[in-house]
Amino acid sequence: MCLRQIGLTVLFIFGITFLIPRVLVACELTFATPTLKPHFWVENVIPKGIVKDFFDQVSIKTGCAIQYRQTPWKRVVREIEHGKTDFTIGFYNQDRRRFARYTQKPYGQNRFFLFGQKQQGKYRGLEDFFKKGQKLLYPTGWWTGSLGKIVERHKEHVINAPLPKGVELLSRGRGQALLGPEKSTLYEIVQQGHNKIISIKSPPLLSFDQYVFFSRASVSEDVFLIMEAAIDRLIGLNVLREVENKYTTAVISGIEKPNSKALSGG
Repeated sequence: MCLRQIGLTVLFIFGITFLIPRVLVACELTFATPTLKPHFWVENVIPKGIVKDFFDQVSIKTGCAIQYRQTPWKRVVREIEHGKTDFTIGFYNQDRRRFARYTQKPYGQNRFFLFGQKQQGKYRGLEDFFKKGQKLLYPTGWWTGSLGKIVERHKEHVINAPLPKGVELLSRGRGQALLGPEKSTLYEIVQQGHNKIISIKSPPLLSFDQYVFFSRASVSEDVFLIMEAAIDRLIGLNVLREVENKYTTAVISGIEKPNSKALSGG
């Protein structure tokens, strides 16, 4: 093959990879997720947050217009199944594969901690916490796995409290700890002005990858593959990290975190 043919082949592959998604895709997609700051919320009918800003960049790259909706999680999953919502973000669930396509690579990772007032001691985990007869602030129904089973066994020591309300109650001493996701809980602590009172009091109790998944009923495989490629490329270019830093770096930088030796008893 001559150099000219090689050059044309390279240009053709480059065009397939980078130009066609912008030219051929003309679609409108609906994204839905519950309110969870700083990831997503709606203020005066305007969607805001990390998710919205990142997927706006995906929209620019692919040509797919994206509408954003705040929707309770159980309803999101039902709508994905029946094609009334096109895609969302969540942990991997094998049962959903019959009606959803997952991206091969994770979108990000979510870690859960116990948070408590700074003058309180540390906890090695949930069982250690409950053995001390403490009250836990917990959004009932979040998990059905190992953490959910522990909470269910000690439900007489559990106070149901959605995340923003849970931070407020913890600051007033209504419970000894709040179980919550790292970034969202830290964000609420600082937004409510409790960063001098509340800090992380345990090692991570749960950590799992999150994926973007699309409805098989409403999103074609071609559109899925183009969206997946754009998401993966933008994450690889650190676009997601830059968006996350915009919302979290300045906000949570003053939060005190326990060191590993203190948590392990060393």
